[in-house]
Amino acid sequence: AFKQIFTPYIAASLPVFVTSDTVLSGYHVLMEESVLRLEQVNAARLPVMLAFIWKNLQAVDKDVKGKPKLVAAAKARAQVVIATALRLLGEEPAGLSPKLAPLVDAEVKRVTVASGTAKPEWLGPPDRGFMALDYTRYRPRGFYTGSEGLRRYFRAVSWLQSIPFRVEKDEELLAMLMLGNALRY
Repeated sequence: AFKQIFTPYIAASLPVFVTSDTVLSGYHVLMEESVLRLEQVNAARLPVMLAFIWKNLQAVDKDVKGKPKLVAAAKARAQVVIATALRLLGEEPAGLSPKLAPLVDAEVKRVTVASGTAKPEWLGPPDRGFMALDYTRYRPRGFYTGSEGLRRYFRAVSWLQSIPFRVEKDEELLAMLMLGNALRY
């Protein structure tokens, strides 16, 4: 019934009795506030970082030697992942190809609706290591529901965390290397 845990003790005639749950509650409040502030800073930085990666992805394949079909597929995978994250943040990826735009649009819609499971075609057929994406995981929760910016950030980070880049899959490995190289240009 009290807004703060110490309120009943203010100007009370009884001696103060502090229990361990009071200390834990205080710690939890301070910890959550600290994490919230950290995430607000990260939410402001993420669009800038992703825009930098997106810009550098345009030419990241110029020095890649190998099968042209594999290189193109890996680059497209990296672009869909980053473009989707940018759109989830409310940013528009400049120069998104008309071929990839419908894929990004579909993913943004599914992530925003946050229901069901599916494995989009661009991620390949279901396999034992990766059957599908659980789109319910993208529904913001906790303090991420407190503002539109934090909701967008939650969806974008959850999206980036959910797309696999497995070493044993050539396309995924090459896409991951391209993303890494896009950070260095």
